[in-house]
Amino acid sequence: LYRNYRSHEGILRVSNLILDSLHSAFPGAAVKLPFDHGLTVGPRPGLLQSSIEDLARLIKANERLRILTRDEHKAKLCDELSVYAPDAKNNVWGIVEAKGLEFNDCVVVDFFSTLPEQSLQKAWKNLMLNPQSVTVTSRKGRGSESALPLAMELELKLFYTGITRACNRLLVIETKPSQAFDAFSRALQNNSLGDAMTPDAVVKEGAKIMTADDWRKEAFDMASLAEENDIDSANFLERAIAAMEKAGDDDLVDKAKLHLTAVQNETDATVALMKNEADHEELAVASLVAFIEAGLTAEASRACGVLCRTPALKGLARRIQNLGETVLGVKKD
Repeated sequence: LYRNYRSHEGILRVSNLILDSLHSAFPGAAVKLPFDHGLTVGPRPGLLQSSIEDLARLIKANERLRILTRDEHKAKLCDELSVYAPDAKNNVWGIVEAKGLEFNDCVVVDFFSTLPEQSLQKAWKNLMLNPQSVTVTSRKGRGSESALPLAMELELKLFYTGITRACNRLLVIETKPSQAFDAFSRALQNNSLGDAMTPDAVVKEGAKIMTADDWRKEAFDMASLAEENDIDSANFLERAIAAMEKAGDDDLVDKAKLHLTAVQNETDATVALMKNEADHEELAVASLVAFIEAGLTAEASRACGVLCRTPALKGLARRIQNLGETVLGVKKD
């Protein structure tokens, strides 16, 4: 029941350490179950104090590598990486954004140097290097002086989510010094759970190339997420398009770009409609046309039902639906 078929033992030992810290400092914060164990041992996580330029080198050397960072830090990291790797933004995920997903190789970047409160630097240090000194934290208040800040509960859960996205290779990289990362790194090395590494050592592990079929699978996964997530649909479609381009599927790229244009215009039209702006009809029509050109008549009909509220556009949703039924040769009741 507690055999993990996704991540190997090298990653799970670290995630179990984080879970144990969470249960010890914040009893009741999560259901306490027996720790997971992997089918194989696998490499221990790599720990690096490095630079943005070196991070870009790792991305270029490993097409399977996905970058995880705090969601609020994602835009800044993408900007910094674009100087050395212009296409890197499609490799970067916010940790919360990536919850529920899995990637072959992951690098968690600047988690510790971007802690939202300075007090959390000391909290991580105490928890990692002197856990016996940390007392149980009361949810009604700080409790004793040795109790951790309440924000540490969310920090532990967030870091656990980040490191458990990795199936094979896990790296933790900081581009700026922090006492929290120093403590985390020392704790892992002292317990033989992690290895201090250099960017050159990681690159020497060998180039990892994704085949066209690998890129197609990623494109399919991203496109599926776009269908399931209305709020972040455009983000997932952009990632799907990037993967399709890598696979060389030009026809799918063209169709996906039309889909993306439709979604963006629908979003703009919805905002314009809420603000009662005059151009909402123009945006709505642009969205419908893009949906239809992409072959997504059902989506066009749905969007029209929401956006086409004026008498001039009355009945258009049904006409679009009929068009889709005619093209597909299917009549729906």
